[in-house]
Amino acid sequence: MPTTVSDSPERWPVESSRDLYRGDWIVALRADVVRRPGAADERAFERWVLEHPGAVVVLAVDDQERVCCLRQYRHAAQGRFVELPAGLRDADGEDPVETARRELREEAELEADDWRPLFDLYPSAGNTGDLDKARDELNQCGQPNGFTTGISYRAERPKEKATAEALQQSLARVGINLEIKPYPLTDYLKLYAGKPDFAKANNLGLMVYGWGADWPDGFGFLSQIVDSRAIRATGGNSNLSVRDPEVDKLIDQAVTTTDTAAREKVWVDVDKKVMDDAYIMPGIWAKGLLYRPPNLTNVFITNGFQMYDYLAMGTTRK
Repeated sequence: MPTTVSDSPERWPVESSRDLYRGDWIVALRADVVRRPGAADERAFERWVLEHPGAVVVLAVDDQERVCCLRQYRHAAQGRFVELPAGLRDADGEDPVETARRELREEAELEADDWRPLFDLYPSAGNTGDLDKARDELNQCGQPNGFTTGISYRAERPKEKATAEALQQSLARVGINLEIKPYPLTDYLKLYAGKPDFAKANNLGLMVYGWGADWPDGFGFLSQIVDSRAIRATGGNSNLSVRDPEVDKLIDQAVTTTDTAAREKVWVDVDKKVMDDAYIMPGIWAKGLLYRPPNLTNVFITNGFQMYDYLAMGTTRK
């Protein structure tokens, strides 16, 4: 019988605690001196704790399938970003959905008729990565001292190189050594990172890649990147890591469900299963700004490729 893996509550003894910051703002930072249970002979250690009430993010979609986005200035990053409406859960006892309603109303002056929770995520304490948890996972898989593996990226994509370098630095903190390996964009999946025997022979444990579906529904987005039956020995694969019978079973359930709302819920379950088991880590969300001059006519977006239908366009210019 399969073993169920799940989180569990646990409290380790705190010998002392001091505030590093505590002011009028709802977020505070403290330092705790912690001792591991049953290890009286070990030295206690300090852990910084960011006290945060939690937050909500709202994916608001209208009848034309347009997503509400805002432009927000973020001082720490020194930039103005395109974001979804969001906000802190700073009202005591308020249900997360009510917080989401309030934020959508306050930030975008919008109301929604239908509310559905998509994900309930628990961020790493301190926003710096949980090194103790990572080391514990390494112990459980028999690699207490870490290991070495490769990470590939498309040589012509500087953002993918930066992603690989960031992961290399981050994972090195727990003894995981990433060897960065660039490959040509044109044959990246066909001959290199997407070819099972090549990936195995070159020890490619991680592959940096981008994905956009030809058709914006659950099947279009997910079938080629999470269905193990889509993996071909000849190469050209955008999925080599997700080989889970439970995921395949959910995909079969989705494609045979005729009710649209029920089918979309199953696709959400597929996505959540893949994310919960950490087969895929979302990194950079690529965005492009298209300028449309006022003399352009017959402009519409085709769902097939999620972009302008350029063949249908016209102009008022003579």
